[in-house]
Amino acid sequence: LKFLEKDTIQPQTDLDYYGFYRSLGQLRTQYSALGTSPELTTFQPLKSKNKNILIFKRGTADQQFWVCLNLSSKPFKKAVKVPQGQILLGNPTRNLDAWDYKVIKLQN
Repeated sequence: LKFLEKDTIQPQTDLDYYGFYRSLGQLRTQYSALGTSPELTTFQPLKSKNKNILIFKRGTADQQFWVCLNLSSKPFKKAVKVPQGQILLGNPTRNLDAWDYKVIKLQN
């Protein structure tokens, strides 16, 4: 490859986390409150009974989101109380698998 010549490498779509990161990118595009919007008005860390579970709310005046992340290789049963809203990523149960996550658009 010569200097400043166009690189023809094809994007890899069969990677382990490709679908996950693609979903996150789509959410950031669809909902400004999940991106780096200057309209972002809320970032509120929420308490968790487990130090390996990170929970927070963030949003704008129009959109509020609840995000929960299991930062551990261990699953947790009945780990969190899932709020009412539209589930964008994750499952609706209170359980968190290892490295699991939930993103919910809260009802206004």
